[in-house]
Formats: sequence, C-alpha cells, structure tokens
Amino acid sequence: MMEATTASKETKYTLHELVDIDQLDRLMGLFNKATGLAIAVIDNKGTILVAKGWQKICTDFHRRNPKTNDRCVESDLYINRCIGQGKYVEYQCKNGLVDMAAPIIIAGSHLATIYYGQFFIEGEEPPRTFFETQAKTFGFDLDRYLEALDLVPVISREKAHRIMDYYVALVHFIAETGLARYRQIEAETALRESEARFRIFADFTWDWESWMGSDGSYVYVTPSVERITGYRAEEFIRERKLLIDIVHPEDRSAFAEHLQKELVERKEGNIDFRIITRVGEERWISHYCQPVHDQGGAWLGVRASNRDVSEHKHVERELRKSETRYRAIVEDQTELICRFSLDGVLTYVNGAYCRYFGKEQEELIGNSFHPMIPEEERDLVIATLRSLTPQNPLITHEHRVITPGGDIRWHRWTNRLILDQNGNPYELQAVGRDITDRKLAEATLKEQSQKTRLFAYSVSHDLKSPAIAIHGLTKLLRDKYGKVLDEKGVEYCDKVLQASEHLVSLVQKINMYISAKEVPLHLENCRLKEVVRFVRDNFEIQFNLRNIRFVEPLDLPSIHADRTALLRIISNIVDNALKYGGSKLSTITLSNCEDEDFHIIAVEDDGVGMSGSDSNELFEIFTRRKNSTGIEGTGLGLAIIKELAEKHGGTAWMEVNPKGGVTVSFSIAKNLS
Repeated sequence: MMEATTASKETKYTLHELVDIDQLDRLMGLFNKATGLAIAVIDNKGTILVAKGWQKICTDFHRRNPKTNDRCVESDLYINRCIGQGKYVEYQCKNGLVDMAAPIIIAGSHLATIYYGQFFIEGEEPPRTFFETQAKTFGFDLDRYLEALDLVPVISREKAHRIMDYYVALVHFIAETGLARYRQIEAETALRESEARFRIFADFTWDWESWMGSDGSYVYVTPSVERITGYRAEEFIRERKLLIDIVHPEDRSAFAEHLQKELVERKEGNIDFRIITRVGEERWISHYCQPVHDQGGAWLGVRASNRDVSEHKHVERELRKSETRYRAIVEDQTELICRFSLDGVLTYVNGAYCRYFGKEQEELIGNSFHPMIPEEERDLVIATLRSLTPQNPLITHEHRVITPGGDIRWHRWTNRLILDQNGNPYELQAVGRDITDRKLAEATLKEQSQKTRLFAYSVSHDLKSPAIAIHGLTKLLRDKYGKVLDEKGVEYCDKVLQASEHLVSLVQKINMYISAKEVPLHLENCRLKEVVRFVRDNFEIQFNLRNIRFVEPLDLPSIHADRTALLRIISNIVDNALKYGGSKLSTITLSNCEDEDFHIIAVEDDGVGMSGSDSNELFEIFTRRKNSTGIEGTGLGLAIIKELAEKHGGTAWMEVNPKGGVTVSFSIAKNLS
C-alpha cells in the first residue's frame, strides 16, 4: 500500500540529486530493526528509493491478488489526495492494515513521500474473523495467510504518533539538507551559465571589442578582430604597437591623438578611421570607447568597440553621387516636383515649381501648399491625399490652383505615398503639370458637341414634320386624283412617297443614334432567351414570306445589360441580314459564348456576303456597302450597334464567311455596375 504521490509541480531536480540516499537508506534500515515496522521513500515518479521491512501479508497476498490490490490502490489514492492537507496522513485500508505518510517538499516542490505502516493500532485491529473471511473470499491459503497476519506489528496509537512525529522531524531535516544542496547547485549552475554567456557574448560578438589596461596594453581582444583586420587577438595582446601600425598613414596622427586622450582624460569618445588589413585591403572602422572602473571606482583602463563600416561608407559615397545625379535630373525637369509632410508642409520643391509660383525655395519649404488651392476644392484635395495607404500608395487627380498673379489654372498631379523602413507613411511626393490648355480645349469640344447634338435634334425634328406632310399630301393626291393622272404621274407620286418614307426613316435612325450615344444605360438581369424571342416574333412575317429559318441555341444565359439596347443591337443585325442577304439568304443563326470578362453574341447569315476589305468601315456613321444600291438604308444601323456595345464595355465586329454570308458579333462586359 505504499506508492508514490503526484508531485505538486514539475521539479527541476530529483530527491536523489539533492539528498544522500545511501545515508537515508542506512537510517531507515536502523529504524526498521528497532521498530519492526515497514518503511519506504518513493519519489514522485514512482521510483522506490528506500524500502525496508515490508510485511509478507502485503507482498505475498494483498498485492498479488487483483481485487485486494485494488483496495491497496484505493489507500494510495486517498494518501495522494490528502498528503498536502496536513503534516502527515493516516489511513486504514480495506484490507485492514494502517499506513502513515509525510511529504518531502524542497524549494516548493513535492519530490518524494516517506511512508511507514503495514501495522495495527493496539485495540483497533480488525477481528481475526475479518481476515479468515478475506482469505476465503479471495482464495488465500488460510494457514499461510494467518501466519503472515500474526507477523504484523501491533503498536499503541501513542507510539504510532510518536514515530510519525519523528518522521516529520526527519522529513524537515531531509528538506533542509536538500534545500541547502538545491541552493548550492543553483548557484553553481548560475555561475557556469553566467561564465558561458559572457564567453559566448565575448567570443562570438561580430564587432571587434577590446579592453586596454591603464598602461596602454591589451588585456582582452575578441576573436572577431581577425575577421576585420586579418590579425589574431593574441597578436594585438603580444604586440602593443600593432594597432597604431595598421592604421592608415593619413589617419594615424588623428587616431594616436584620440588614443592618448582615452588614456589621459579617461572619457568616452568616438572616431572614424581607416586601417590596412593583413592582406593590404583598406577598411573603415567606427571606434567608440569608454573608461572601465571596478566596483570601488578604481580606473581599470578603456573598453573599446570597433565596427567595420566600410560598406556603409561606400554606400554613403554612392548615395552622395546618386543624390547629385537625382537633383540634376529633378531640377532640369519641366514638371513641377515637390515633397511634403502628411499635413501638407512642403519639404522639397524643384526649380520648375519655384519658377511657376514665382518664389524661392526658402519661401516655399516649411510652408503648406494648401493656400495655393481654391478654398472650395481644398477639402476634396486633402481627403484625396489622405485616402492613400501602403496598399494603394499612388493616385492621380486634377484640381485648380491659384497662381501668384491671382489667375486660376488647372493642374494634373500624380501623388505617391512615401513609407519608412517599417512600412509606415511619413511623406508624399507629387509630380504635376499645368493642363489648363487641355481643359479649355475639352470644354470647347464639349460645347461644340452639345451644339452639334442640339443641331442634329433640331434638324431631325424640322425634317420629320415636312416629310410626314409631304408623304400625307402625296398619298392623298394619288388616292384622290390617281385616275386623272397618267401613268407617269402615278409613278412620280410613288417615288415621292418612297422618298418621304426614307426621309422619315433617316430621321428616326438619327434620333436612335443620338439616343445610343446620350441616353444612360438602365442595367438589369436580362434573360437573353426572352430578348431573342421578341426579335424573332418581330421579324416572323418576313421570315415566313421569304422562307428563312431563324436558328437559336436551346439554352441562352441571363446577361447584366440594358434590355432595350440588347433588343436594338440584335434587331439591327437581323434587319441588316434581311436587307443585304439577297435571294440566296435561307438561314440566320444566333449563337453565344463567353470568356472570363465578356459575353459574346454572334448573328450569322448565309446570304450573298461581301468583300472583306470594306467590312471594318461599315461601323462608321452613314457608311453603306458597295453593293447596297437600290436597297433602302441610312448607313447608321451598324454604327448604332457599335455605339451600344461600347457603352456596355465591349465592341462590335464583322467577319466575312468563306462559304458566303457574314457574321456580325458584339461583346458585353461582365463587370458592368
């Protein structure tokens, strides 16, 4: 019934490392001989460190039978739960014997448990019939079992507690002994670790570190000196003048003076100088030194840190050259270039910027550029600049500025957010140019375009009313006086009717073209199947009269587009096929496909076709096929198709089929919003 308890926390050392177990074993052996009681010391991992005098009733019977062993385990679990609640634990197991235990705790860690037990308390022992029944229940040899029972010690409760008091005192002694050893081990370990850390730090430092004594000779030099100079640390310690000897001749005087000040004035200082390495290479050294004192304040010499900064010096030289080239390029630019802080204060301006605003650099740098922007646009410009982020650091925008003479000019600026080494914004750079002339030209063009549109609307409106009137009067003349007119007169009436109808159609096409350019799209999810069905129904009479088949796919997708525009595009293509396909036309086929960015719809006919040389020109306004003589048309149908396709982010094109006929295709962008 004596097993290890669970440790209170993870331990750094075992009891075996902190206590002389052999000596403890001898003490426990003497105790067993004196009392006849079973004793044990078991660590928190279950290892038995000391075991003396275990009773045969436990070793030969209770621990060997699975069921009685479960009772022993129950005793162990109880001790494990209660071991920390008092100075010791007493428990009588279900097999009838008594155990007592006390924890051995060192430096707050429960390292082991000391047990004595496998005895009876005088006057409290179970009746003999309990053990006879137990032997019968678990199949023990009764005679041998009772013989083992008679060997179990019986002690008074007073004696049991005196013995446990002795063990508690022994546990305290073991704990104190272990704690002293624990502290000794910790101190020795800390010292070794400290020495190891110092040695690692000193021997593996990248820079060349040294300690020069009060007499100017080296006490210690790090091994890294060989990487920098080519000379070993032992050579500097052995040869006092070696440091001065390897300093570049041009820097030797200044360095010797600095070294003398170190030893005389005993103050910290720094100097950059060059050395010549063992292989003749020139290197730059950045030297920093400070005095060394002991705890009593006595001066022990000078500690120095020497860093190889050759690469840094090279970068500095190249940076100065690069800056000179950069400034020459920037200053010669005609664009306005400036840099400014996040709150708009200028930190740099080039010559073109100064000339444009008629000020010197000193007048501009340190001041905000915000007053140069008209007040009504200032907040928008500031908000635009503040929208820049490390993920989106570049933006181009246009705004007006106020010149020194008070004129308002238009500028186009490209602004870039400048980040520091940690990726945080700290400044902006801007490149700008005056675009006033372009803005004026755009305004003029827009005004002229507006006038042209108004003129087109006016002309189409003014033409439509007379054309309708001519058509009506001529029809009335033919219907009422046709019998009076001769054959030529009727023919002339028909030609006037035909011309007026063509004029009305032209006016309608012009209005449709202007509408295609000006009216905004009304985007919706259009079921292409329904759009195509509407077109087919609209042309059904012509299809039937000319015995033309209209073929379409069984499945057509939904497209995000303007439904009216889709109807116009497909209707115009089908109308063109009917007009120009001739007598050969027998089939019009609609198909669709798509790629990652576009829906593509094609309408193919098998009519007379055309030459490929003029197919690309037909999408221009008022352009007709060379073989269209005698066919009514305005030259605007394909232009309307192209205009509407481009408003949908796509385009339109025509291909001449090798076997006759043409295919007109158009694309619709998928990302319309």
